[in-house]
Amino acid sequence: MEAALDSGVTPELISCTSGQIYWTWRYLLQSHDEKDPLTGESVSLYRELMRDIDKTNMLPQSLSWLDGPLMAMVGDPGIFQPAVADYWRNLSKPYFSFDAEHYWDQLRHEALNRLMPAMVFVPERSREALTAIGMRFATENNIGLMFNAYDVPAGEEVLYLNRRAQALLQDGRPGRYRDAKCHNGTLVRVLDESDPEMVFEAVDAALWLYLYGFRDRQGRARTRVDGAYHRQMIIRELVPAATRIYAVRPQTNEWRGKLPQNALEVANFVTLVWFNASYPGETAEIALINELLDKQLLQPGKPYSKIELVPVEYQARIRYYEYFVEREAVYQAAYRRASEVFARHAAARVA
Repeated sequence: MEAALDSGVTPELISCTSGQIYWTWRYLLQSHDEKDPLTGESVSLYRELMRDIDKTNMLPQSLSWLDGPLMAMVGDPGIFQPAVADYWRNLSKPYFSFDAEHYWDQLRHEALNRLMPAMVFVPERSREALTAIGMRFATENNIGLMFNAYDVPAGEEVLYLNRRAQALLQDGRPGRYRDAKCHNGTLVRVLDESDPEMVFEAVDAALWLYLYGFRDRQGRARTRVDGAYHRQMIIRELVPAATRIYAVRPQTNEWRGKLPQNALEVANFVTLVWFNASYPGETAEIALINELLDKQLLQPGKPYSKIELVPVEYQARIRYYEYFVEREAVYQAAYRRASEVFARHAAARVA
């Protein structure tokens, strides 16, 4: 996004999941020269990321591989903290059961719940911050925005759109992106700026990590959580309105360097494969239509048009436990790669 700003590239649609929702909000504020509604300060993606790097890079370079485990112990101030108080409160509360027939099974399950609870971290972003993000998305008139959550009991994705995104997608596929269940089972919800509670709940769900547990801030069962675990990249919805899609990928397909040699590297390998798992499915339709158009087996024009799919990857390696730790090397690698892609396309337009 910083590279897009510096290159003069303005997207028509942005899809994002999980933590990128926050950075998309910051991009919107910076690109429109708006102050942070919570602090009144000017917004700079670069300055803010450098502050996060200073905050999360707590150890010398030689020990930087311990930054991730250290964050797991102390948290990331302003974002999440370890659920220490909740752990001891849950562990020490009285337990009663009058079901004699299943008492020992229930006791074993209760002991496991208390010793190894689902809530490992506690989210720290305020209701005001989450509402501000949602309201800014809802009121954006120039750029279509979409993000997702996952409805656990229903086993389905919830796709949140602002009105601009809905208008762009409806133009390509009329009637498909109403505020209702979509043709593929996805529940589509359009962000309503007149309903702050709705936009808060949307952003709160999309940023609710599994490690926050499945109880909300009031202790009620939480049914909607972070959608990135279900679908890491939202691409297929962009098709009706796109001629070119920049698919920003957090990892390359290739495992660079030696094959995994220890348990942490195996865990990192699993994460890499998982991060890339949805990409082939998301882009298969694009590849098929492009191929059929190239072979003249389809006539160009609605609903079939060729789409240029441009993966934007960076080469910097991310180790396990580093996915919450910002690294300047990762930022610089991603910025250089995106700038190169934008410059190449700008040169092609001139030619």
